[in-house]
Amino acid sequence: MHKVSLESAFEILSSRGWLADMALEDRDLLMSIASVRCVPAEKRIFEIDGEPQGMIGVVSGSVRLAMKRPSGDEYVLFRPGTGFWVGHYAVLGNAPHLLSCTSAEPTVIVWLPKQPLVRLLEDKPDLFNEFSRLTYRHMRNVLDLIARITLKDSVKRVASRLLVEDSGRRSPDGWIRLPQPELAEMLSMSLPTLQRAMGKLAAEDLVEVGYGRVRLLDRKALKEFSTAPN
Repeated sequence: MHKVSLESAFEILSSRGWLADMALEDRDLLMSIASVRCVPAEKRIFEIDGEPQGMIGVVSGSVRLAMKRPSGDEYVLFRPGTGFWVGHYAVLGNAPHLLSCTSAEPTVIVWLPKQPLVRLLEDKPDLFNEFSRLTYRHMRNVLDLIARITLKDSVKRVASRLLVEDSGRRSPDGWIRLPQPELAEMLSMSLPTLQRAMGKLAAEDLVEVGYGRVRLLDRKALKEFSTAPN
């Protein structure tokens, strides 16, 4: 994990996700209160019900976002990568975090601390529009997740989720680094069912499966398969 300058971090974040469509002036305002942090693997960044101290943007690596089940254990919802921002709900609402956030691997983040961010928004209320846009992006992702996770065909459900993971955090070499047990958990699916589904997709030359990773070989065909009527 290499140290990244604040300017380089914002350049990376501006290439995709929330900052990509933000005015340069507004990006500069956020950068004025930001810092870069290098986070080791499996480091807790936010706790469920924890008091908000700030929000983050993922520069490199990835994080796991999890919610708490009624039984008390955690369920991983997403594992987003570069360009993803999280934590603003709690900061702007001055309320406890609804999700936990943990680095899934060595990860570089941009940190926007709570109090400077609140003061910035008080001084420039028009910036709230950008946070509303971020909230909309998150809501769209959640609704898309619900639609995909309710697919009855397990192979289509896996294919659909792989397309989401590929668009959000594909490595330059084309691989998505995602252990199968973690993918099975995100899909509310048993590991044997996931492995059978992955085997079927691999047999059709739609994906290539490696240890703790997967690569999409034909995204167009995979999308057509995942959206085809039963």
